[in-house]
Amino acid sequence: MSGKLASAATAAWEKAGLQRITLHECRHTYASMLMAAHYTIKEIMEYMGHARSADGQPLRQAAPATT
Repeated sequence: MSGKLASAATAAWEKAGLQRITLHECRHTYASMLMAAHYTIKEIMEYMGHARSADGQPLRQAAPATT
């Protein structure tokens, strides 16, 4: 991530009184929220910009088991 972008995000979180988290943590939170909303792994990978199947491996590991 860009240093300027990370700095701007940190400043915005501090101004809002929020706990500082990294932009990478925001990506993980976004993916987790999509999973909780029952989006498919394929959809989440597309939204997250993962072009290769191997890029989505952490998503498949975190996905709840289906019966």
